[in-house]
Amino acid sequence: MPWHQWHLRDDQHVKLMDYLANYPVLQAMYVVKQKLVRPMLLKTVNTKRAKWKLPELMLILEHLKDSPLRTLGKTLSSGLQLIIAM
Repeated sequence: MPWHQWHLRDDQHVKLMDYLANYPVLQAMYVVKQKLVRPMLLKTVNTKRAKWKLPELMLILEHLKDSPLRTLGKTLSSGLQLIIAM
């Protein structure tokens, strides 16, 4: 799934969601990916904006740990801990 949601036309997004509806795990991964990637692509992140976005990212990671995608959640959390340690 190489597409970002914001690069798709409305009809393309509808078709993609219809396709992903047949594969719930894949759909969940796509939705999580979109939520995680969007803040990471912000080019100008000041302290105020980071404080606003960080809890949102942490909440997503916590939900991942309790879902069928728990391995992905653990991997991202461990990577995040290393980044914060730097």
